[in-house]
Amino acid sequence: MVLEQTNEAEYFLASAGTRLSILENKYNMISEKLLIINQNMITEYKRLLTEISSFGREIKDLKSQINTLKESLTLISRELTFFARKESVKELEKYINLWQPLNFTTEDDVKRIIREEKRGKK
Repeated sequence: MVLEQTNEAEYFLASAGTRLSILENKYNMISEKLLIINQNMITEYKRLLTEISSFGREIKDLKSQINTLKESLTLISRELTFFARKESVKELEKYINLWQPLNFTTEDDVKRIIREEKRGKK
């Protein structure tokens, strides 16, 4: 019976040692994996910080461009107030067509006509 108890104790100690060895190996593997995960997280964190700062710069550039566009649109809208309205242009067109300024004579034409008339009377 003592022999049986000794064998059981030896078996128990041997199996406990084996289990302990397996657990140590698992613990070491988990530690290594955790270290790799931490390194990857740090690398990814740095990359994300770089991207975020890049996005921040792009947003500032876009805001600047939007402000420039706003200023340009404001200037254009101010300038548009100086343009003639469609009705005013149509009214001027009507008067121009009525007067037909292309049929008017120039000063030189009048002088030439007067000279010709003077010659004709002599």
